Amino acid sequence: MLSPALTAHDFFWDDLLEFIEERRVIPIIGGELLTVPDGAGGEAPLHVVLAQRLAERLRVPADDCTGDDALHLVACRYVEQGGRREDVYPRVRNLLRELNPPIPPLLRELARIRHFRLFVTTTFDSLLAQALDAERHGGAPETLTFTYAPNHNQDLTPEARRGAARPPWSTTCSAALPAHRTM
Repeated sequence: MLSPALTAHDFFWDDLLEFIEERRVIPIIGGELLTVPDGAGGEAPLHVVLAQRLAERLRVPADDCTGDDALHLVACRYVEQGGRREDVYPRVRNLLRELNPPIPPLLRELARIRHFRLFVTTTFDSLLAQALDAERHGGAPETLTFTYAPNHNQDLTPEARRGAARPPWSTTCSAALPAHRTM
């Protein structure tokens, strides 16, 4: 008797595992993996915790700022009340430093997969690099990090592109806050 035909889903997982083994997969990490203690005994997405604290510091309402655009909403409210957009970035940086969130366990687990040599994150924090350093370098800050911004970008060195440089690399491809509100 024949067994049922394999589905595309079955092939997907086989292909993915083969691609990982061949080092052909580049994980792209988004904010959904970055949950941190919320101060009330639970956990919340890092950007939501930062948005709530930023709102307190900037004295703007943020009770409804719980989605993916929480930081964006807080920044826009501040600017709409006459604040300068340029004032927001240092506040976020300082809050992130003060919060000093622990490395999320999911990032540590990803960092342990040695077949991944290049990582991309769409977030602005350094938690992915910290996870790579903790899991691959005994905590020493050796992960190479490249950042992209429209007015300032970095790229892998020619040695790194050839595979001659020491991995892993982490790259950030988004800014912390949008430059303006879009309707």
